[in-house]
Amino acid sequence: MNSLFFAYAAPPLLGAFIGYLTNRVAIRMLFRPLKRWRVLGIPVPMTPGVIPSRRHE
Repeated sequence: MNSLFFAYAAPPLLGAFIGYLTNRVAIRMLFRPLKRWRVLGIPVPMTPGVIPSRRHE
């Protein structure tokens, strides 16, 4: 019984969990951060998010 679970049910459940996390991170990257980050005076790429960076367009 236990081996059937890992063979048939675990892969779709794991895939759904990974997909959920990926989508959550992608949506969050659209809106955050609101301000540009700098590390040692160098701007970090992809900050701010796409929506805040294009709000004036």
